[in-house]
Amino acid sequence: MNVRRISQATMIEAMERVNAVYDNKIEYLYIEPEGTGFAFRIRATNKRGPGSKFSASSFTLKDGSRRRVMGACWHVHGLLFDTIIELSPGSWITTGAAGRIDVNGGNWHDYNIGSMMYPMDASQQCECVENGIYHLEGYRNWVQGPEPAQSMVGKVVYR
Repeated sequence: MNVRRISQATMIEAMERVNAVYDNKIEYLYIEPEGTGFAFRIRATNKRGPGSKFSASSFTLKDGSRRRVMGACWHVHGLLFDTIIELSPGSWITTGAAGRIDVNGGNWHDYNIGSMMYPMDASQQCECVENGIYHLEGYRNWVQGPEPAQSMVGKVVYR
């Protein structure tokens, strides 16, 4: 992911605000200067902590549970993006999945991370909603624009 027109101090402040929600369990894997901004990646510090996610694979472990990974979930990414834009309204973020995110929108679009046979929305890859961190109703930035966030499960999208 890349962010433009922002200072590293603002990036660190944005992460501190995210960690206030996720019990200090999220970190930058790296922040590298790039042009007028930074290239960065985030992750959870614990596979079982808040903000971590499950593998999108349809295969389960022997006990029937899903494999956990250290990556930060869709909700963590969305909250960080909102916080960056709030702290630095002139900045914008570019991601592979969502494209450009800025004050005009682009955040909180759900998409299929599974397969055609075993679809899974990015928002279903964690336990944030079940644990009460996020709710489908009432979160101020869950929906940007006049339409609600649309699930991409079962839809084929070519870029």
